[in-house]
Order: sequence, then structure tokens, then C-alpha cells
Amino acid sequence: MPAGSPTGLRYLPARASGQLALGAYKLDPGQGCYLPVALDVLSWHGSQIVAIAVLPDVTNTSRNLAALSGPLGAAAAAGSLATSALHKLALTADGTGTATDVTPHRGLFLAGGPVHPASFGIFTGCLSLAGRRTRRLPEPFTTAGLAAAVAVAVAGMLSPLSLTIGPAVRLIPAARTSGLVVTGVAGVLLGRSGQAGRESP
Repeated sequence: MPAGSPTGLRYLPARASGQLALGAYKLDPGQGCYLPVALDVLSWHGSQIVAIAVLPDVTNTSRNLAALSGPLGAAAAAGSLATSALHKLALTADGTGTATDVTPHRGLFLAGGPVHPASFGIFTGCLSLAGRRTRRLPEPFTTAGLAAAVAVAVAGMLSPLSLTIGPAVRLIPAARTSGLVVTGVAGVLLGRSGQAGRESP
């Protein structure tokens, strides 16, 4: 039974529901270890294999989805700011800074209020989790980053309260600032760790 293959896969014997199976593992260069990708359950007739049922590893799929959530959150945050800017441009296109149609006003608020903080919070949280998992960011910092991510997202969800409670609008810049501080400090720390890694023999 081969232990590995040119594709980077390794197989280990296992059992599933009393049947012989093979656990498939693939090398993850980022983590430097093999991660489970599937379970191949073998069906026998006498001494011959007559069928192989391939069961994909659900945790691997979840891991891939989690890896995508960071870039998607960043893209959504940038897109919401661009949408807000376009609505602002529509409001000031006539040079007076006013508009009789309330649609651009609503679009400006929704994009910059609830949508951007929520998506920015997702990005901040994914950045903190990735830094903790790879150990490239200190654990106390990633804990603060996760708290900031929650604060940013909650502020976005509560921002519609500012339509009836004026002071509630201050939640948006306050929470957004915490997220900007986290991402800025993380960038400095990651840059230093990357430079130290290149300089080490």
C-alpha cells in the first residue's frame, strides 16, 4: 500500500462502519503538515475490491470557505465604500450639494452605514483568526482584533437606529476606527515578521 504519491497525497488505513477504508491526506505547505481531504471506503467481494465510496472531508470544505471569507469581506467593504461614494457623487452632481430624490440619500447611508461596518468586521475577524492560527500575530492582539471585529459588525447592524436616535450615528466611526487600528497594527507586525524570516539563515 503506497504511503504517498507525486500529487502530495498520503493514505493511511482506517475503518468506517466495520469496513476497511483509506484516509487521504494532502500536504498543506502553509502549515507544513498533512490535512485530511477524504475517506475512501472499500467494498470487497471475496479478495477483490468491487467499489470505492469516496467521502469528502467536511472540515476541509469548511476550512476552504473560511479562507474565502476574508477576501470576500475585504471586497464587500471596498465595494460598499465605492457604492457610497457613487451615491455621494449623484447628490453633488448638480453642484448644489442637494437632491430632491431620497434614493441617493438612502443608498449613501446603507452602503456606508450597515453594509460597510459589517463586511469590514468580517475582514478584521478573519485577519485576527489567521494571525492566531499561523502564530504570526500575538494572541493578545488577535483577541483584541476579534473583539474589534464584533464591535464593528454590531455597530453596522445598530446604525439604522441613528434614523430615530441621532447620537447613535457615532457608533459607526467609533467602531470603524477600532477596526482600522487593528488592521494597521497587524500590517506592521506581519511586515516585521516577514522581514525577520527573510533575514534569518
